[in-house]
Amino acid sequence: MIAQTSLLIRAAAVCLLLGTVPAAADGPAPSVRVLMATWRGCEEVCTAFKQYLTGRGLNVSFIDRSADSRAENLPAMVAEAKDLKPDLIATWGTSVTLAFVGPYDAVDQSKFVTDIPVVYYYVTDPLGAKITRSNDTSGRPNVAGGLYAISSEALLRAMQSYRPVKTIAMVYGPDEANSVAAKDDMVQAAKRLGVATIEYALPLGANGRPDPADLPQAIAKVAAGKPDFISFGSSSFLRSNIKTFTQLANAAHIPVFCSGESLMAEGDCLLGLTGTLRSIAQISAHQAYRILSEKAVPGDLPTLKLSRFVMSVKMPVALQLGAYPPMTILRYADLMAR
Repeated sequence: MIAQTSLLIRAAAVCLLLGTVPAAADGPAPSVRVLMATWRGCEEVCTAFKQYLTGRGLNVSFIDRSADSRAENLPAMVAEAKDLKPDLIATWGTSVTLAFVGPYDAVDQSKFVTDIPVVYYYVTDPLGAKITRSNDTSGRPNVAGGLYAISSEALLRAMQSYRPVKTIAMVYGPDEANSVAAKDDMVQAAKRLGVATIEYALPLGANGRPDPADLPQAIAKVAAGKPDFISFGSSSFLRSNIKTFTQLANAAHIPVFCSGESLMAEGDCLLGLTGTLRSIAQISAHQAYRILSEKAVPGDLPTLKLSRFVMSVKMPVALQLGAYPPMTILRYADLMAR
């Protein structure tokens, strides 16, 4: 069981530590501009972030900018944001956030945004990426955000609650800071729990990015080590190829563990421990709301965190792999029929 962790895992609504949301003021709300800086366009988390702000009565003009999954596009996005001087910048993911604010120990005012509030969201490990100085506050005057990630140790214990785990495999993108950080953190957690690891860095093509055509080779390489699970780490490339990745793994008879609602919905992961995408957006959007409506200083805001998660089992995959969930998990897990 995972009782040793601080998580309460049950198929229930995700609890948000948002506190009391201030009521909207009477009369028309003042207009504010929010630049939404994303990696691959405004997907579900970005949309939920916007809806939270407008749903609180803010008169928001959104400026959407996407890197189109290309790191070389990020500097121009940052330069434009400095020229536009919006009231707030919302940054999606680790790579985009680092491009805008830089690591806390190497801030260059000519390169990064230091005089505009920046709220990050959907960042796997802001502390490990040096976006924040702690998991309680950002420790940076213009930076705030929310912490949604589940600890690697909790993820491993979730896997162990399903079946004995001696070895786990990780496929990651070396071109994505969040992917490398998630892999490194899982390696350390595995060492603490006495679990062996197999690490496979996806090869990069001439364009500096992985190629979907290399996924069969990646699965074959890790399958040779006979891992008990493949831990699906944080990688935009792998997320965009989740269906292919999980089908290849299942064909090799290796179950995939995922920690994202969209991954469980779109891929063929056997097991997952997740918070909802809407909830992930809301904890950071509440920070943005306070900055825009109350003139709160980003660095003074406590980092909001998700406190409850749902364990999900994809039953068609369990049947395909002959890995039916134990009775202890059947008591509280969300059993997905498809």
